[in-house]
Amino acid sequence: GNALNLSVVASGSGLTYQWKRGTTNVGTNSATFTVASAAAGDAGTYTVEVTNSCGTSVSNSAVVTINTVPVITTQPTNQTVCT
Repeated sequence: GNALNLSVVASGSGLTYQWKRGTTNVGTNSATFTVASAAAGDAGTYTVEVTNSCGTSVSNSAVVTINTVPVITTQPTNQTVCT
């Protein structure tokens, strides 16, 4: 449920940005990509393509792992023990 924030710094004029998780487009035209409340489906490998009239550069990959809070599926039970 915490926020996921990725960012890139690029130089050049007339830049556009396309964030991807794997090969799926996930972000808008921004140097930052944010998911307000990350969930298991947001895990994966992210890149961003930065484009202008001269071409496209692709960032290194950022691997996002989503850890979850432990859940107790079986509660402990009372026991009587003889000594």
